[in-house]
Order: sequence, then structure tokens, then C-alpha cells
Amino acid sequence: MLGEGARRRLAALDHRLVEIATWVNTSRLLNPTLMSRQRALGELRQGLRSGRFAEPHLVYLPLPHAEIAASYAALRALTFEDTPVDALLAQQRDALLAQLELLEARGTPRFGEVAASIYGLPSPELLTRAHANLQRYGDALAALHAPPEVPRMGAAELQRRMEAELEALQIEGWSVVRLDEMSARMSVSARHREVRIKSDAEFTEEDCARLVVHELHTHVMRAHRGFQTGLLNLGLGLEGYLATEEGLASHMEERHGLLHPHHLAIYALRALGVALGHERSFAATLEALMELGVAPGIAWDVTIRVKRGLSDTSAPGCFPKDYVYLQGREVVSDHLACGGTLEELFIGKIAVEQLPQVRELLAAWGGGEARS
Repeated sequence: MLGEGARRRLAALDHRLVEIATWVNTSRLLNPTLMSRQRALGELRQGLRSGRFAEPHLVYLPLPHAEIAASYAALRALTFEDTPVDALLAQQRDALLAQLELLEARGTPRFGEVAASIYGLPSPELLTRAHANLQRYGDALAALHAPPEVPRMGAAELQRRMEAELEALQIEGWSVVRLDEMSARMSVSARHREVRIKSDAEFTEEDCARLVVHELHTHVMRAHRGFQTGLLNLGLGLEGYLATEEGLASHMEERHGLLHPHHLAIYALRALGVALGHERSFAATLEALMELGVAPGIAWDVTIRVKRGLSDTSAPGCFPKDYVYLQGREVVSDHLACGGTLEELFIGKIAVEQLPQVRELLAAWGGGEARS
């Protein structure tokens, strides 16, 4: 067990890191504006008629330069000692510095290189499995477009249901918000304790059930339990947690009977889209996905996610985060095959391989209530 003095010092350092992390909304700043996406979608429709696709120019919200500079200064002012908890928190500091560098590279030729250094790129073996999965499940992609007679709800109704579910789960201090500048229909920010819904998106009843499991029962619950340990960075997400996070969400969907073949096809497409976008322009990535037999609308959805963060989309380079959906499913499958459980991964937002280290840290930490 840590001494009381060491515990107070580390708690203050942990709290400071989480506080700094909330100063800049990285996710929102990396997504093209709604107007920019709508213009790019119009160019896609024109390209389908003409047989030639334009390279869209993506536009973003202005960068909050003062907040970024303050975040850099605050992170660099932190000091660490030679303990396992200090080492973990130093890794968190470095990860936040990398995210700030990514923001500063947004819209520049450096963006793809910086993003790849943070998230990595899919391995040849993973891409081979992605091709195999797309061949196996690709026909199911038609299910992504529900028949017109299937009732749909808007973002406001889904927001109401998500708020009710958070209350039922007895998770306090979180909000559900609607935003225009989003690439995904829904996302979670543990930094800001927000569940975010794309304001112009529509959802079926099955979408709603799946998103409750994926976003609230997995992403929010892992963050909530991580914050409850008293080491707040376990709620924020340890460096490298992302693949396990998305893999766990996928397995939770499967356990509730909500994971379908078209979801597995999308995971495969996202990994392939990252590999294509890393080497090709927006239009070339879009065309390559369509040559795989993917409908134009689905290919566009994958490409716009892969190319977020770029302004000049005629250049190669991408935001490679999306391949972790496929990678993470395999990571968690391996964990389960070796006798692990899904439940033990809810200690917080951690990677599978960090589980022994985190258990040891929590034993030394001694638990405690989260502070905010």
C-alpha cells in the first residue's frame, strides 16, 4: 500500500492530468464541419453521374490555439517520481502531448504521419483477415439500409432514451448532447463525460438497442468504473486501450444478440479503408472500396472517416483509428480463448495486456472514491 503522502501526491497528479485533458475537445476538432461533409456528399453524387470523383476540400472548426498552448505548458510542467503509478501517469502525459501534436498537424501534409505514429497501421495479417471477412459477410451490407417502412427516430428521441438509461444505470455526472460536427452517428467522450449524437442522424429501434449496449453499457460503464477507482486516468483511458475498448463493445453486442454480419463487414471495410487511405487520395480510396463491391454510400461513409483531419484530400494519408474495430475484436477473442472474461475488463478503460499491471497498481493504490 502507498503511504498517505504518496497517495495524496499521485491523486493530485492524476486529477491534474484529467483536468488538462478536458480543456480541448480533440474529437470534435478532427471532424469536418457539417457544411463541409454535405458539400463532399454532393460531390459524390455528382461523381456518380459523371463517372469521375472530385477530391473534396474538408473544412474544420477553428483550433483553440490559446487552450492548446496552455495544455502544452501545463503538461510539460508536471513532474514524476520513480514509482509504477508515476510511470503510468507519465505515459498518460505523453499520450496527451501526442494528441495536441495531432491537432496542430490537422489540415497539413504532416497529419497522416503524426496520426500513424499514434495509432499505428493495420498489419498485413489483419488486412488478410479483413478481406476474408468482407468476402464472407459483404452481402449483409444491404441490411444497413432499413426499408422505408421501418420506423426511425431522430437524434432528440435517442437523446431522451439515452438519458433515461444513464439514470437507470445510476451513472451521474454525464450528459447526452447533440452535435453537428461528427463523422460517426454517436460517440462517447470520457474526457468530458459526454455521450454525443450526430444531430441529423436517424435510428431504428434496433439501432437504439445496440447503441445502448455499445456506448452506455460498455464505453460509459468502463469510464465510470475507472473513475470510481480513484485513479481517474483509468476512466479517461490508458494509453493503448482503444482496441480492447472497441473489441469489448463488439463482444457485448454479440452477447446481447445485437451483433450481425453487416457489422462484421463494416469492421473489415474500415480496416481496408485505412490501408487504402494511407497510400491514396480520397477519390482513389473511394473508388477502390467501390471496386470491392461496396455501395457508394457505404464507401463514402468509410472514406470520410478515414480522411478526417486532412484538408487537401488529393494527398495520401489518413486518420487510421478505425482499424482497431477489427483488431480489437480479435484481441478480446484471444483473451476469452485463454480463459479471461469480459467482466474483468470493466476495471476501467484499459488494454487487455494491462490487466495484470492495473490489478497490481490498484492493490498498491488501495481503492477510493473518484474525485472530480
